[in-house]
Amino acid sequence: MVWCHGGTAITTGYHSKTPDALSRPDQIKEDATILASMKFLGLGTLVELDYEAAANARLTMKTGSSDNDPGDHYTGLDRFGRLTRMALTLGGFGTVSVA
Repeated sequence: MVWCHGGTAITTGYHSKTPDALSRPDQIKEDATILASMKFLGLGTLVELDYEAAANARLTMKTGSSDNDPGDHYTGLDRFGRLTRMALTLGGFGTVSVA
């Protein structure tokens, strides 16, 4: 997908073969610069969104909370895959939990 604005092309891309095979873009680019990259759990659950062009801001479901099942890395999702909380990290400014 290509979106042009003022001579700049905004495109979606694939980081590796797996997202390409699934036809699920995991990058947003402006020309050759990566603006954002995404990580998924399974086929459709977004668990991490890195805004690389915006001071390394990251939206993640890895909240660091310990109130989920043992061994669960994505504590922002309950055992049914529903969003319960997320964390926004802004470069060196720390983490803000969003319930």
